[in-house]
Amino acid sequence: FVSLKPSLRLAAADGAFITDSTELQESRFYTGYVKSILENGVNVSVGAWQLKGFVRKAQIAEHFIENPNQEVSVGQTVRVQVRSIDAKNKSFLAVLRPFPVTDADVPLLQREAEALRLFFEARAALALARLDSKQKQQTQLAPGLLLNASVKALEPYGALLSPAAHEELTAVVLKDNMPEGTKLEVGEQVQCVVLDFSSDSKIIDVSLQQELATSCALTGSVPKASKAG
Repeated sequence: FVSLKPSLRLAAADGAFITDSTELQESRFYTGYVKSILENGVNVSVGAWQLKGFVRKAQIAEHFIENPNQEVSVGQTVRVQVRSIDAKNKSFLAVLRPFPVTDADVPLLQREAEALRLFFEARAALALARLDSKQKQQTQLAPGLLLNASVKALEPYGALLSPAAHEELTAVVLKDNMPEGTKLEVGEQVQCVVLDFSSDSKIIDVSLQQELATSCALTGSVPKASKAG
């Protein structure tokens, strides 16, 4: 996950990605991430994987925390302030509690702002992609479409079907939408007609009425109910 983090990629582009403990400076802030969580604190890194830092539980937040898991998660991007360095063991002690920054930290703040912008941009793009996928699925399962499916389960109200071309979805056929006297068996292959589809619940409402299937096969749509003159 490290190489995909915008904050670390931006740090590398600015020449601020730390690869050796000799590059660290005490009291300076660095962009880092949580490597692991322990009972008494968390291990963090501010660059190369072999550079390990430790943050005591009392230094994670301004308020008291019983369990570090309540405050941070593995892989989370954090702002780390290095307090002391052990060059021999390539390790350091750090704090995550917020402290005032200085003019020297302006590049760090700019990278954090850009990383945040990229995060919201990526989230918006993902939401748009999901919406587009939902709309395409809605179009593909328009009323009148004929589906091949297998009977997944029998219920008092009808049956649950597994559409062959949409295995991630569930089709529901009510007894009212089955030919009179129909007796289905689990695993049986059937042809059904889409009546409605909910992309939110991922449920397709279908019919097994033979005359409806025949009409849809000929016209490509569900026949409209006739109006009394």
